[in-house]
Amino acid sequence: AAAYQAYLRAEAIGPMTLDDLDAYATTAWRLGHSREAVRLAERVYGQLVRRDPATAATKAVDIALEWLTRGDLNIAQGWMNRARRLLTGAPTGPTHCYLAYLDVVLAVAEQDPEELARRAEAVRHLCDSVEDPALESLSLVSQA
Repeated sequence: AAAYQAYLRAEAIGPMTLDDLDAYATTAWRLGHSREAVRLAERVYGQLVRRDPATAATKAVDIALEWLTRGDLNIAQGWMNRARRLLTGAPTGPTHCYLAYLDVVLAVAEQDPEELARRAEAVRHLCDSVEDPALESLSLVSQA
């Protein structure tokens, strides 16, 4: 809570660095300030998209997860689509896997077993190609 208060004071003084703004967003999220966290994360994305599209895609996936957690599937899908556009043509990596996992979460929310099976298989295929223990676990969760 002290870190969050420090970020509030720092923001009142002037613009923050991108790293500080991102840390502020993470702190807000972890302390349950979801609206503020999403607002800050969207500001981070806005700066990243101009400088570093790959990192912006990862941030878009993070924001999509935050919107999914808040229960707004439509806004989450919008952020997922932003990530997809930024990942077009990029080599397969962890962000692709996390994005595919969010597709699984949406299929669960939509109660579509056939689509869920298809998306879970896509996650397995993507995660197998990346070779990361965390992603392997995510793949197993998707299969369940």
